Amino acid sequence: MFIKNNIQYIIMYVIRTIHKGEYEKAQKVFNATSDIVAGLGGFTQLEMIKTKNAANKPSLWVCEDTETKNFVGACMISGRNQSFLVKFGRIAVLKAHRRTRIASAMYLTMVLQGIVEGRRLCEDSIVGDNDNKLVLDSLKAYRAGELIHKTGSGKSIVLYQVSLMNEDALDNMVDRVPKERFEIHLTESPYTRELWEKNMTIYGKYFADTGFEFTMGKILKRVESMNNVVIDKLEGTETGEKRAKITAKSLL
Repeated sequence: MFIKNNIQYIIMYVIRTIHKGEYEKAQKVFNATSDIVAGLGGFTQLEMIKTKNAANKPSLWVCEDTETKNFVGACMISGRNQSFLVKFGRIAVLKAHRRTRIASAMYLTMVLQGIVEGRRLCEDSIVGDNDNKLVLDSLKAYRAGELIHKTGSGKSIVLYQVSLMNEDALDNMVDRVPKERFEIHLTESPYTRELWEKNMTIYGKYFADTGFEFTMGKILKRVESMNNVVIDKLEGTETGEKRAKITAKSLL
């Protein structure tokens, strides 16, 4: 819940990392194949879910219904191959909760976590007629290219990108996700702070003429100031249960 302009907003969904003991619940969401919005489909293994839940480097979130406490969606980062890049992974939304912008909010969550880490680019490869195309199009993600008839079954693969070097990229995503409906949890840790400094050094070297590192600083302050964003701060090697939470004020 938060209050703005003397109006009280009741959060319907919380997007957060999972805790020990919740892995199987998340797996069931990913593997509800008849009720899913997903990347390539297939079975999501329990051990992979566990590896995505590193406290200082979160790569998996669940969307929890605040009324029922049930998981109604889940998403994961598939890779961080380069310091400036986030690769979107699988996204699942149970059928009864579709068309509520949950998928959009989970895409936004992964972008925001990337910002905390100083990452400037996010990508997704969508196969065939997957419903995530509609979500990414609604978020105005950039269609960077298409490999036609690429798969064994003759389906095409479309590459989408969200680049923070485009001024309106974050605005397009934020505008699509109702802040009165979602609370989004991010993580700041020794890992994210070290990576932020590394990326700012790189941007200062290669984008000195545009001052992009200062632009990223402004973007991070905006994220920290969103009133529906909670940043869980970790020190040292603390576990998720020991996270200190801060709720930011809104710039929006």
